[in-house]
Amino acid sequence: LSFFYSNAIALISPSLMEGFGLPVLEAMSLKCLVIASDIPAFREIAENEILYFNPKDTGNISEKLKDVIENESKYKKERLDKAFEKTKKFSWERSAEETLKIYESCFSLWQGKQMGRGGKSTFGVAQSFSGGRFIYLGL
Repeated sequence: LSFFYSNAIALISPSLMEGFGLPVLEAMSLKCLVIASDIPAFREIAENEILYFNPKDTGNISEKLKDVIENESKYKKERLDKAFEKTKKFSWERSAEETLKIYESCFSLWQGKQMGRGGKSTFGVAQSFSGGRFIYLGL
């Protein structure tokens, strides 16, 4: 994918709804200009470092694309470095750590309910030799 991002004028993402918007983040991390729907998921990831359009207005999408084609170097100069810097706050390691915290919290609550009823449960986090984490459950 890096070849395509590196050689594209821009990534265009006309989604009406996204859970996270990984392609937008990937493009930003490879310094590819992004033109995307003005939806909360993209705003959360990129804030003001990408260009937005109304995904339900084809005229607005056309105007934005034409503007980017005519002013590509201006937009790239203004936004690519800032967008790239934004990507540094995201990582798979951080995502895994945050997800693990949620699992630990949920299972602690569940385990407390089970123990209150006299039930047994085992839950733990094991450290692997490579430094990764694994969750094991014995319910």
